[in-house]
Amino acid sequence: MILTILVGNTNTRLTFFHGRMLKRRRIVPTGRFLSCPEDFFRPDKRMLGAAFASVVPGAMNICRRAIRAQTGRPLFCFNKKIRTGLDIHYNLDQLGPDRICAAVGGHVSFPGNIIVLDFGTAVTVNAVTKDGRFLGGAILPGLSLMLTSLNQATARLPRTRPGKETRIIQHGTRSAMRAGTFHLFLGGLDHIIRHIESETHRSYSVIATGGGATLISGQLERIVAVDQDIAAKGLVELFYINQR
Repeated sequence: MILTILVGNTNTRLTFFHGRMLKRRRIVPTGRFLSCPEDFFRPDKRMLGAAFASVVPGAMNICRRAIRAQTGRPLFCFNKKIRTGLDIHYNLDQLGPDRICAAVGGHVSFPGNIIVLDFGTAVTVNAVTKDGRFLGGAILPGLSLMLTSLNQATARLPRTRPGKETRIIQHGTRSAMRAGTFHLFLGGLDHIIRHIESETHRSYSVIATGGGATLISGQLERIVAVDQDIAAKGLVELFYINQR
Protein backbone atom coordinates (compact mmCIF):
# COMPACT_ATOMS: atom_id res chain seq x y z
CA MET A 1 0.00 0.00 0.00
CA ILE A 2 1.29 3.45 -0.96
CA LEU A 3 -0.04 6.64 0.60
CA THR A 4 0.07 9.87 -1.38
CA ILE A 5 -0.22 13.22 0.40
CA LEU A 6 -1.08 16.32 -1.62
CA VAL A 7 -1.08 19.48 0.50
CA GLY A 8 -2.95 22.34 -1.17
CA ASN A 9 -3.65 25.89 -0.08
CA THR A 10 -7.16 24.99 1.06
CA ASN A 11 -7.41 21.19 1.34
CA THR A 12 -5.10 18.21 1.75
CA ARG A 13 -5.83 14.98 -0.13
CA LEU A 14 -4.72 11.64 1.35
CA THR A 15 -5.02 8.77 -1.14
CA PHE A 16 -4.15 5.11 -0.68
CA PHE A 17 -3.04 2.95 -3.61
CA HIS A 18 -2.49 -0.77 -3.97
CA GLY A 19 0.09 -0.71 -6.74
CA ARG A 20 -1.44 1.88 -9.03
CA MET A 21 -5.03 0.99 -8.10
CA LEU A 22 -6.75 3.60 -5.97
CA LYS A 23 -8.28 2.09 -2.86
CA ARG A 24 -9.51 4.98 -0.71
CA ARG A 25 -9.11 8.70 -0.18
CA ARG A 26 -9.71 11.36 2.45
CA ILE A 27 -9.87 15.13 2.03
CA VAL A 28 -9.28 17.40 5.04
CA PRO A 29 -8.72 21.15 5.48
CA THR A 30 -5.00 21.87 5.19
CA GLY A 31 -4.87 23.94 8.40
CA ARG A 32 -6.38 21.09 10.39
CA PHE A 33 -4.09 18.52 8.76
CA LEU A 34 -0.87 20.46 9.38
CA SER A 35 -1.79 21.27 12.98
CA CYS A 36 -1.79 17.55 13.87
CA PRO A 37 -0.95 15.23 10.94
CA GLU A 38 -0.48 12.27 13.30
CA ASP A 39 -4.26 12.09 13.64
CA PHE A 40 -4.51 11.01 9.99
CA PHE A 41 -1.85 8.26 9.88
CA ARG A 42 -2.40 4.87 11.47
CA PRO A 43 0.28 2.21 11.82
CA ASP A 44 -0.25 -0.22 8.95
CA LYS A 45 2.10 -3.09 8.13
CA ARG A 46 0.79 -3.10 4.55
CA MET A 47 2.12 0.41 3.91
CA LEU A 48 5.24 0.15 1.78
CA GLY A 49 5.86 3.87 1.47
CA ALA A 50 4.44 7.36 1.27
CA ALA A 51 4.78 10.11 -1.34
CA PHE A 52 4.37 13.80 -0.64
CA ALA A 53 3.90 17.01 -2.64
CA SER A 54 2.87 20.44 -1.40
CA VAL A 55 2.41 24.05 -2.45
CA VAL A 56 2.55 25.11 1.23
CA PRO A 57 6.02 26.06 2.56
CA GLY A 58 7.10 24.13 5.65
CA ALA A 59 4.61 21.30 5.20
CA MET A 60 7.24 18.74 4.14
CA ASN A 61 9.11 18.57 7.45
CA ILE A 62 5.87 18.35 9.40
CA CYS A 63 4.68 15.39 7.30
CA ARG A 64 8.07 13.68 7.27
CA ARG A 65 8.22 13.57 11.07
CA ALA A 66 4.61 12.37 11.32
CA ILE A 67 5.02 9.59 8.76
CA ARG A 68 8.24 8.39 10.38
CA ALA A 69 6.69 8.41 13.85
CA GLN A 70 3.45 6.67 12.88
CA THR A 71 4.57 4.19 10.23
CA GLY A 72 8.35 3.95 10.42
CA ARG A 73 8.49 4.49 6.67
CA PRO A 74 10.52 7.15 4.84
CA LEU A 75 8.66 9.85 2.95
CA PHE A 76 9.29 10.31 -0.76
CA CYS A 77 9.10 14.07 -1.34
CA PHE A 78 8.60 15.86 -4.62
CA ASN A 79 11.58 18.01 -5.58
CA LYS A 80 12.97 19.54 -8.74
CA LYS A 81 15.56 16.76 -9.23
CA ILE A 82 13.20 13.78 -9.37
CA ARG A 83 12.52 11.91 -12.59
CA THR A 84 9.06 12.68 -13.99
CA GLY A 85 8.88 10.67 -17.21
CA LEU A 86 8.03 13.92 -19.02
CA ASP A 87 10.10 16.20 -21.23
CA ILE A 88 9.45 19.48 -19.41
CA HIS A 89 9.47 22.72 -21.41
CA TYR A 90 9.11 25.07 -18.45
CA ASN A 91 11.31 26.85 -15.92
CA LEU A 92 11.66 24.15 -13.25
CA ASP A 93 12.42 26.72 -10.55
CA GLN A 94 8.94 28.15 -11.09
CA LEU A 95 6.96 24.98 -11.73
CA GLY A 96 4.71 23.94 -8.84
CA PRO A 97 4.51 20.29 -7.75
CA ASP A 98 0.73 20.33 -8.14
CA ARG A 99 1.11 21.06 -11.85
CA ILE A 100 3.68 18.30 -12.38
CA CYS A 101 1.57 15.74 -10.50
CA ALA A 102 -1.52 16.66 -12.53
CA ALA A 103 0.44 16.50 -15.79
CA VAL A 104 1.96 13.10 -14.99
CA GLY A 105 -1.39 11.74 -13.81
CA GLY A 106 -3.10 12.99 -16.94
CA HIS A 107 -0.42 11.55 -19.21
CA VAL A 108 -0.65 8.04 -17.71
CA SER A 109 -4.46 8.08 -17.46
CA PHE A 110 -5.54 9.62 -20.77
CA PRO A 111 -3.94 8.79 -24.13
CA GLY A 112 -3.26 11.53 -26.64
CA ASN A 113 -2.68 15.25 -26.31
CA ILE A 114 -4.33 16.60 -23.17
CA ILE A 115 -4.95 19.86 -21.36
CA VAL A 116 -5.43 19.45 -17.60
CA LEU A 117 -7.48 22.22 -15.97
CA ASP A 118 -6.87 22.19 -12.23
CA PHE A 119 -9.55 24.24 -10.45
CA GLY A 120 -8.09 25.28 -7.11
CA THR A 121 -7.73 28.66 -5.43
CA ALA A 122 -5.95 29.49 -8.65
CA VAL A 123 -6.64 27.61 -11.88
CA THR A 124 -3.70 26.08 -13.71
CA VAL A 125 -3.83 25.12 -17.38
CA ASN A 126 -1.34 22.40 -18.29
CA ALA A 127 -0.72 21.12 -21.82
CA VAL A 128 0.87 17.68 -22.31
CA THR A 129 1.46 15.99 -25.65
CA LYS A 130 0.84 12.31 -26.33
CA ASP A 131 4.59 11.70 -26.53
CA GLY A 132 5.12 13.10 -23.03
CA ARG A 133 6.12 16.71 -23.47
CA PHE A 134 4.92 19.14 -20.84
CA LEU A 135 4.52 22.29 -22.91
CA GLY A 136 3.52 24.64 -20.09
CA GLY A 137 0.29 26.59 -19.90
CA ALA A 138 -1.37 29.41 -18.00
CA ILE A 139 -2.45 30.43 -14.50
CA LEU A 140 -5.56 32.44 -13.66
CA PRO A 141 -7.61 33.24 -10.54
CA GLY A 142 -10.34 30.83 -9.53
CA LEU A 143 -13.99 31.87 -9.23
CA SER A 144 -13.87 32.22 -5.44
CA LEU A 145 -10.79 34.40 -5.68
CA MET A 146 -12.45 36.62 -8.29
CA LEU A 147 -15.50 37.14 -6.09
CA THR A 148 -13.39 37.75 -2.99
CA SER A 149 -11.40 40.38 -4.86
CA LEU A 150 -14.58 42.18 -5.92
CA ASN A 151 -15.73 42.29 -2.31
CA GLN A 152 -12.40 43.38 -0.83
CA ALA A 153 -11.46 45.95 -3.47
CA THR A 154 -14.79 47.80 -3.55
CA ALA A 155 -16.81 49.71 -1.00
CA ARG A 156 -20.24 48.17 -1.49
CA LEU A 157 -20.03 44.89 -3.38
CA PRO A 158 -20.99 42.10 -0.96
CA ARG A 159 -19.45 38.74 -0.25
CA THR A 160 -20.86 35.89 -2.28
CA ARG A 161 -19.92 32.39 -3.33
CA PRO A 162 -19.56 31.03 -6.86
CA GLY A 163 -22.74 29.84 -8.51
CA LYS A 164 -23.86 28.46 -11.84
CA GLU A 165 -25.73 31.49 -13.15
CA THR A 166 -26.67 30.48 -16.70
CA ARG A 167 -28.36 33.81 -17.52
CA ILE A 168 -26.30 36.96 -17.97
CA ILE A 169 -29.12 39.40 -17.18
CA GLN A 170 -29.60 39.40 -13.39
CA HIS A 171 -31.65 41.59 -11.07
CA GLY A 172 -29.64 41.54 -7.84
CA THR A 173 -26.06 42.42 -6.95
CA ARG A 174 -24.94 39.01 -5.70
CA SER A 175 -26.42 37.12 -8.64
CA ALA A 176 -25.00 39.72 -11.04
CA MET A 177 -21.53 39.18 -9.54
CA ARG A 178 -21.89 35.42 -9.87
CA ALA A 179 -23.13 35.70 -13.46
CA GLY A 180 -20.38 38.08 -14.50
CA THR A 181 -17.50 36.08 -13.04
CA PHE A 182 -18.95 32.72 -14.14
CA HIS A 183 -19.35 33.69 -17.79
CA LEU A 184 -16.05 35.57 -17.87
CA PHE A 185 -14.44 32.41 -16.48
CA LEU A 186 -16.07 30.13 -19.08
CA GLY A 187 -15.22 32.43 -21.97
CA GLY A 188 -11.65 32.89 -20.78
CA LEU A 189 -11.02 29.17 -20.48
CA ASP A 190 -12.49 28.49 -23.92
CA HIS A 191 -10.29 31.25 -25.35
CA ILE A 192 -7.19 29.78 -23.65
CA ILE A 193 -7.88 26.28 -24.96
CA ARG A 194 -8.41 27.48 -28.52
CA HIS A 195 -5.22 29.53 -28.44
CA ILE A 196 -3.16 26.63 -27.08
CA GLU A 197 -4.36 24.57 -30.03
CA SER A 198 -3.56 27.40 -32.42
CA GLU A 199 -0.10 28.02 -30.95
CA THR A 200 0.92 24.34 -30.90
CA HIS A 201 -0.94 23.19 -34.05
CA ARG A 202 -2.53 20.30 -32.14
CA SER A 203 -5.96 19.34 -30.87
CA TYR A 204 -6.39 18.33 -27.22
CA SER A 205 -8.74 16.46 -24.93
CA VAL A 206 -9.51 18.61 -21.89
CA ILE A 207 -9.52 17.01 -18.43
CA ALA A 208 -10.77 18.82 -15.33
CA THR A 209 -9.79 18.32 -11.71
CA GLY A 210 -9.91 20.26 -8.44
CA GLY A 211 -12.64 21.69 -6.24
CA GLY A 212 -14.31 23.82 -8.91
CA ALA A 213 -14.28 21.19 -11.64
CA THR A 214 -17.83 19.94 -11.08
CA LEU A 215 -19.31 23.44 -11.27
CA ILE A 216 -17.59 24.16 -14.58
CA SER A 217 -17.54 20.80 -16.34
CA GLY A 218 -21.17 20.77 -17.44
CA GLN A 219 -20.90 24.28 -18.87
CA LEU A 220 -17.57 24.10 -20.73
CA GLU A 221 -18.17 21.77 -23.65
CA ARG A 222 -14.50 21.07 -24.25
CA ILE A 223 -14.15 19.15 -20.98
CA VAL A 224 -14.36 15.43 -21.76
CA ALA A 225 -13.69 14.05 -18.27
CA VAL A 226 -13.49 15.06 -14.61
CA ASP A 227 -10.89 13.17 -12.56
CA GLN A 228 -10.47 14.39 -8.99
CA ASP A 229 -7.66 11.90 -8.36
CA ILE A 230 -5.48 12.84 -11.31
CA ALA A 231 -2.77 14.54 -9.21
CA ALA A 232 -2.69 11.64 -6.72
CA LYS A 233 -2.30 9.21 -9.64
CA GLY A 234 0.56 11.35 -10.88
CA LEU A 235 2.23 11.39 -7.47
CA VAL A 236 2.08 7.62 -7.06
CA GLU A 237 3.51 7.28 -10.59
CA LEU A 238 6.38 9.60 -9.58
CA PHE A 239 6.96 7.40 -6.51
CA TYR A 240 7.35 4.29 -8.67
CA ILE A 241 9.44 6.01 -11.35
CA ASN A 242 11.92 7.19 -8.73
CA GLN A 243 12.10 3.84 -6.91
CA ARG A 244 13.59 2.20 -9.97
